[in-house]
Amino acid sequence: MQQNYLNHAENLGYYLPPNSDELLLRVESMFMPGTTLYFQYQMIRHGVEYGPGRVFGSAYSDVLNYGNVNSYRKYFLHDGTYEWNHILKVGGSYNLKLFNIPIAVFGELGLAFVRYSGIPGGGTSTGKENYSFFSDDIYDSENRFIFSIGFKIYPNIGR
Repeated sequence: MQQNYLNHAENLGYYLPPNSDELLLRVESMFMPGTTLYFQYQMIRHGVEYGPGRVFGSAYSDVLNYGNVNSYRKYFLHDGTYEWNHILKVGGSYNLKLFNIPIAVFGELGLAFVRYSGIPGGGTSTGKENYSFFSDDIYDSENRFIFSIGFKIYPNIGR
């Protein structure tokens, strides 16, 4: 049995904000007992919540009137400026027992490339403009570095 939490027909059960989509490709391998390695590509697109290219309906605080079709229409990727995140990660984990307590130690390295698409300078489409990738003072493309390390403890409860 599955449950789904919605607000004005928008999914609340996933970490992505409204007016987003995601493509996630992950290859994971356990090449030795207790050791896992993975490679991951993730693309997340999201309508921006600020500036002249703001996409109405991209924030949880936006109230959409779905009852009146003419009051608001959503055209995903063509109704304002969208942020594209391309994320590459490589990581792994190692499971061990320390003082008879199961522990997983993990780490990952990655790169994120952030780009923006829409009409340069913001605005919504009338059907004649060409959408393209751009970078300006408000929507500045950038590259980010990801580094994560940590551990998980699995206590023996009930023993």
